Amino acid sequence: MILHVEVDQLPHMTHRTAFGVWAKLEKVHRAHGLVTRISWRRKFYSMRMKRDDRMSSWIAEVRRIGFQLTQMGVSVDDEEIILVLTMGLSPSYHTFVGTLENVDNLTLDYVISRLLNEESRQLSRFSISQTTSRVMDSRASDVALAVAPNPSRVPLSQIICYQCGEKGHFQANCPRVAAAAAPPTTSHLASHAAAVTEDSDSEVDGVW
Repeated sequence: MILHVEVDQLPHMTHRTAFGVWAKLEKVHRAHGLVTRISWRRKFYSMRMKRDDRMSSWIAEVRRIGFQLTQMGVSVDDEEIILVLTMGLSPSYHTFVGTLENVDNLTLDYVISRLLNEESRQLSRFSISQTTSRVMDSRASDVALAVAPNPSRVPLSQIICYQCGEKGHFQANCPRVAAAAAPPTTSHLASHAAAVTEDSDSEVDGVW
């Protein structure tokens, strides 16, 4: 015992028996006055679960303060522990707490097991939500990159066509290629027929 306490506690450990040492340490460090009990009861009923706390840590802390009160002579039953446990939860557990009101013969062990299960359910749902959000953000980024202008691209006005040598279009969009591949129009066919007829008349005149 002496090896496991601070040096300033050694004056309180001069009794010849271990029981006497513990009794003296308890008398020095544990106050049983009315003010102390009220202070601890106020602390007990105003406890709140921190945002980053795990449910197991929250339950252990509530039970620890409850145990401290019982050591001071304050009666703390399971109903009071359930009350503090549920009152100090974050807003995400409000719906869960409402479901407990419909349970008959509510016990502390049952509430603790339900709290641990509810924490697992919420953590699982939060993990799925985060994964979905990351996927959506990734897809949005891909779309943004696809539609965003690329500063490294050469402007179309500076593109030189390999077919005609002019600027402003690619070879696949060259107007000369399109014009050559286009079918003859009606006016073109009529002019061609007139030219053929004129040539035939000239040949006939030359014969005669």
